[in-house]
Amino acid sequence: MPSYIEQITKCNALTLMINYIEHSKSTEYYYFGGAYAVDKLGKVIAKKEIGSEGILYIDI
Repeated sequence: MPSYIEQITKCNALTLMINYIEHSKSTEYYYFGGAYAVDKLGKVIAKKEIGSEGILYIDI
């Protein structure tokens, strides 16, 4: 996560990061889910834990 935070601060904008969950029989492709909202200073302001399904709601 620190490398993502570093890139986000360079953008100087609220950033939303998402990844879907897929349970594939193939070990080559596996997606773990999770979602993050990070402010322009690099602070995580909301998150949906990796491995959990659902929707992350934030007020912008």
